[in-house]
Amino acid sequence: MEVIALDVGGTNTRIGLLGIKGNNIFLKEKKAYLTKNVTNIAKLINGFNKKVDNACIAIAGPIIGGKAKLTNGKLTIDLSKLKKDTKLKNIKLVNDFYANAASLPFIKKSDVFVLNKGSKTNKNKMIIGPGTGLGKAYSLNSRVYPSEGGLTIIGIEDIEDYALIDYFKKKIRDIVYYEDILSGRGLSNIYEYLEINSNLLPDSKIRKIIIDKKNKPELITENYKKDKLSEMTIDIFVKFYARYTRDSALNILCSEVYLAGGISNSLKEPMKKDFMKEFAMHRHYKNLLKKIGVSVITNSDIGLIGAGAIAAGLQQ
Repeated sequence: MEVIALDVGGTNTRIGLLGIKGNNIFLKEKKAYLTKNVTNIAKLINGFNKKVDNACIAIAGPIIGGKAKLTNGKLTIDLSKLKKDTKLKNIKLVNDFYANAASLPFIKKSDVFVLNKGSKTNKNKMIIGPGTGLGKAYSLNSRVYPSEGGLTIIGIEDIEDYALIDYFKKKIRDIVYYEDILSGRGLSNIYEYLEINSNLLPDSKIRKIIIDKKNKPELITENYKKDKLSEMTIDIFVKFYARYTRDSALNILCSEVYLAGGISNSLKEPMKKDFMKEFAMHRHYKNLLKKIGVSVITNSDIGLIGAGAIAAGLQQ
């Protein structure tokens, strides 16, 4: 059996042909596009030119009444219209992190970088990932539940946190959500905050590259070993990432946590140093949090794999 899967993110859109054999899923072919250049999903599917009946589209936004809009973009999808405009017999529309959570039964040991082994005390799992926005979903007893938790209001613990959030609040001119910190633009804005408010002199060559390309947060993650400001930016990002993950994990007492997306993968080494220390920092549940398994997913195709599993009926 073959199915089509789409993973529509705020920055990139991927379309893939997946083969299904029993409970095994394998990616046979894929193409990638900048989402800003994608204006018609039906045209994209028809242009992929694969003779299959089933497809699943995962999009980075909430699904309401068979319709979806990118949280951080203009692209919209109307499922009923899409069915008319394509030759597909069955199309499902889900949140992107719903698809990511649906991929968890199909990922391999080689697809993860373990931060904390933990002990599997229940079947509850959670997957989180910063990118253009901040996604999250839960898998409770193998049933997936989507979330827009990235748009919850951020918490602060000390005067340094307050100063940072106050900077973000003035820049955004609105309430600061976790997504404003834990995203690509969050990395860029943390760097700018530190440049203004720290006493450090940045590396002039690296600074010019980063400031000239503010929409390239990967430059910060690539240079954190060479540039002190980049290193401090990563330290702050990881601190808030660990706090958000900890609080989200406590909401359902899950035993496994997965950190997804390109930013998580690029930060797996610095997270190995500090993430679990902040994650386990809790007045009542320090020991419980240490028992939760935490891993970074290194496979960039999990959105397609999860959407493929849903299209094939292997996941609801």
